[in-house]
Formats: sequence, C-alpha cells, structure tokens
Amino acid sequence: MFVNACAKKESAPPPDRPRLTANVAMRDVVFHSTALNRDMPYRVVLPASVIPRQKLPVVYLLHGGGGGFRDWTNYSDVARFAERGLILVMPEGNASYYANSAERPRDRYEDYIVKDLISDLESRFPAAVGRENRAIIGISMGGFGAVNLSLKHPDLFVFAGALSPAIDVPSRPFSIKRIGQWSEHS
Repeated sequence: MFVNACAKKESAPPPDRPRLTANVAMRDVVFHSTALNRDMPYRVVLPASVIPRQKLPVVYLLHGGGGGFRDWTNYSDVARFAERGLILVMPEGNASYYANSAERPRDRYEDYIVKDLISDLESRFPAAVGRENRAIIGISMGGFGAVNLSLKHPDLFVFAGALSPAIDVPSRPFSIKRIGQWSEHS
C-alpha cells in the first residue's frame, strides 16, 4: 500500500489556453534533439506579420519545475512583447533544470538548449543570429537554467533574467521532500 501511495500518477496535461493578442502568431514545433536523442516540443510567439528578410531578436523563456513549454503563454501575458518585434521561444525542459545530468548521461538538456534548440529555431524562423540578438529568462527551475546557461555560455546570450530562481539547488541538503533534486543536482 505504501508503494501505491508513492507511485507517480499520470494525469492529463492542463488545457492549453494561450493568452495571445491580435498582432501575434503562435506555433508549436516538435523537432529531433540530437543531444537528447528524442523529439522535443517548443512554442514560438512572434509578430503576426514580419517584413520579408527581416530578422528579429529572440528571447528564450524557460519554465519552472512541474511546468511545461506552454506555461508562459497560458499563465502570463508575455505574448504581447512579440508585438514589439521579438520572437519568444518556450522550450520543454521537463524536470531537468536545463542542465546536463550527471546521473543520466542521456539527459543532456544544456546541450539541447545551446546547440539543438538555437540551431533549429534559427533555421525555421526569422531569428537574428549572434549573442547581441539573444536573451534568456526563466522562472524558478528555469531561472536556475537561465543563469547557469548564460554563465556557462556568455558567447550566446546578451542578457539573462531569473524570476525566483532556484539557484541553490546544487547546495540543498538531502531531504525526502526534495529527493529528486538532491539526487540529480548534488
């Protein structure tokens, strides 16, 4: 009976109700990540009309723990910033902290973001290339990821922002409540 109480219950994902404005377009993309060796989704919000050959700066938005790639559009009004000429990119990060896992060598989320995702986005959308055209922002787990990725790859991001970042995850002591974090990131 104790085992059943601890088992993870599969639940249906929450409804997808993006908060968009009239002047933006949204696309969900699934692509094959070489780093993760599996297909991964991401969401893009950009201006509804882009001048031909125009290249736009990109902001990567990393979701928090327990969330998903739809969170930024479903639970905030972030889409309105795309009206101002930005491409907003929201990748799936699962419970990775956007880091390469020491325990599971197949979970190379840092490589997925900095190599696969940036490359895929720039090949599909009118994204301006280069550090001066990329920012990364995250909340909680995503805040950890944004800070960590920007410090490890200063050549990729001109700006990093973190909202309530889980910066202390690697130094947290062991506890039953945070057993997953402790085993993954200690």
